[in-house]
This record gives sequence, structure tokens and C-alpha cells, in this order.
Amino acid sequence: MAGVVLGVCTIYSVCCSLKLAMNNSNSVQDCRNCPDGSGKLGNDVEKNGAQGETNKETQLGRKLVEFIKRQNEEKREFKLCRGILNPSLDCFMISSIQCFLQLFEFCRNFYMNGDDGCVGKDEDIKYPSENISDKCKISKELKRIIDCYYLEDKKFSLEQFRPLYDKEFPRSSQHDALQFILSLFENIQSEINGDKAHFPSSGYKDCKEAWEQYQKTHTSAIDKLFVGMYESIFKCEECSKEVKVYEEFKTISLYCNQSDPEASFKEFLEHPESTEFSQMMCHDCESIQKCQISKKIVKYPKYMILAFQRLDPIIQTKINGRMHYEEEFTRQCPLVEKDLKYKINSVIIHRGEINYGHYTAICKRGSEWVYFNDSHFKEVAEIINDDAYILFYETDDIDVM
Repeated sequence: MAGVVLGVCTIYSVCCSLKLAMNNSNSVQDCRNCPDGSGKLGNDVEKNGAQGETNKETQLGRKLVEFIKRQNEEKREFKLCRGILNPSLDCFMISSIQCFLQLFEFCRNFYMNGDDGCVGKDEDIKYPSENISDKCKISKELKRIIDCYYLEDKKFSLEQFRPLYDKEFPRSSQHDALQFILSLFENIQSEINGDKAHFPSSGYKDCKEAWEQYQKTHTSAIDKLFVGMYESIFKCEECSKEVKVYEEFKTISLYCNQSDPEASFKEFLEHPESTEFSQMMCHDCESIQKCQISKKIVKYPKYMILAFQRLDPIIQTKINGRMHYEEEFTRQCPLVEKDLKYKINSVIIHRGEINYGHYTAICKRGSEWVYFNDSHFKEVAEIINDDAYILFYETDDIDVM
């Protein structure tokens, strides 16, 4: 049993469904029933109709294009699931990767046409691997993982991806899934954005100008899909001068209250803005003054990640037990001036204590919930789970293309 060190981060910083259209829809089943134990579901690799077609990138490209055409045709949806082999203590990584493999927009990013950034036409699929620089080791390995997951007819593992994280996440120890996710995000951002990715936090007239500036130097899939933005207004209580500061976020932390399991998510839904008091250097007063800080989210991401803060900061123990969370909710987004409807797509589960335990995941595949436990998976009735740790939500109200 691989595990976790939930105490690695004293404060938690604060997928899903990769749908592939096929002509046949297969039922999800436990991979232990498969002849080779690989989790392959009979028709999980579609053979291209053209004689001699062997190009795997073209195969996947055509599937993605077909999905775009048929994404609203539920009856034609292809429910592909594969387990991932766990040779050691890698469940923190496997459960996270499993969720990302279900995120359509995230996976499609690795198969973009290099000329216009869009998926190619049926007769002209162009997704050359060389578009990803050799310096982008994490991105190249993620693309290879997507290839293996959806195109290879063999058992699947992270054997080539895992060494890239051996130094940060030693194989002999247990680690935190959220810390891995944040590290993965930072690595991809660093590879794609490079040193040019600088974002001054102030000096903008509004959130729209701030986000436009951020996008100029932050072009990675992480920035397009997972990054949101806070607006903090610092108001001097002496002269009433206001200063706006903007900062990005990739995850949101939900405080756990054992005495009231509904409190954390309720607080998130009902109080999108927060107010606190501190001190700041007021340039108009030319002295340090007491200030009021109002903070709110002004830009929401395509994929929103919420994480229950299950570490008790006082006694340093894990807070176990069910924490209430909704399967869907609506948020008002100031940047786009409309309501965004979010639906839950995946949950990472942790069973155990701070220094040990095991990670699994529940992801939505078609209209079903699928429970992934390393190389095994099976259908389950619901996504609500007592040991939920990280929640993945998606909205269709944001166009990322």
C-alpha cells in the first residue's frame, strides 16, 4: 500500500472526463476480469479504417476530432478505462495522473496543431511530437503517457515518467498527492512559459487588464485550464486610498471542521469574498497604517481544484471523516460577467493517517462513476466518499480555445 505524508505542507495551497467518441460503447468493468490484467476493454484501441494506417498520433487525433463532433451524443460515447501499475509507493502519483488522463482539454493540449493551436481537420491531422522541445521533459513524458493510455495494447505504468520526480519524491517514502499536483503544474509552466513568465501584481485598472497581461507571458495548458485569479483591495483606514493587487491560484483550500462537516464547503459557496485587517505602508500617508483587505476571486478556471485541509495544525493529526461537498454549484465570474456552472468530475481519496495510507480516485466516465485503485477499477454508484481529499470540478461555460 502506497501512502502519503499529509503533513508535508503545513498549509495546503489552495480529472474528470476525457471523452473519446467511438462507434461502440463498452461497459466499464474491473480490469481483474480482463485476460491479461491490463484493464483493456476489448475495443479500447480503435483500428483506423484506412489500409495500412499505423500512425498512432493520427489515430488519437482522429478520435479527438470525432469527439468534438459527437460530444453531445451520449449514446456514442466511448468509455475507456485503464488501470496503472503501482510497483511501489506511487499511489499519490497514480491517482493524480489518472484524474488528469480524464481531462479532455488537458490531453488535447498535447495534440495541438503547431500552426494555429487548433485541432486539425480529419484529412490533415498534424500533431508532430517534435513540437514539444526536448527540454520539456515533463511535457514530453505526459504526451507519451497519453499515447500509452489510449493507444498501446499492453499493461500500462509510469516507468519512464517516475524517474523525473525521484529527487523531489523519493521512492522509499510516502508523499502528498496535492504537493505532487502543484509540483507538476509548476514544472509544466516552467517548461512552456520559460523565463519570460513575469507578472507584476499591481498597476492595473481592473481584473480584465490584469488577466490579459498574465496571458501574454503564461501560455501553458496549466495557465489556460487550471489558473484562476484573486483580486485583493488594500484600503488605508487613515486616508481611504485603495490599492488593487492581483495573484493567480491553482487550487483552493477548504478548512475541515469535524464538529460541522458541512461548514467548509458551505463557507466556500456562501462567502466568495473575505475581509481582514492588517498593516501596510501607505505612500500617501508616508507611514505604516492600519488597512482593510478585501479579497475575492475575479477569474475562475476551466478546471477548479478544491482540497480539504485535513491536517490539524495544532495537534498535527489527520482529520478523518466525511466532509460535505456538492456535485455541482454555480459561481459568478466578474471577468466574463456571467454565471459559471461547475460539475464534479473526479475525487482523489486518501485512507490512512498523516504518515501512511493509500490513494485512490473516482472519475466520471460517460454517465458512470469509476473507482480507480492502481491497476484495478470498477463502477461505483456515487462520487461522494468519506475520505475525499482533492475535488476536481469542470465548467463548460468557459471557452479555452
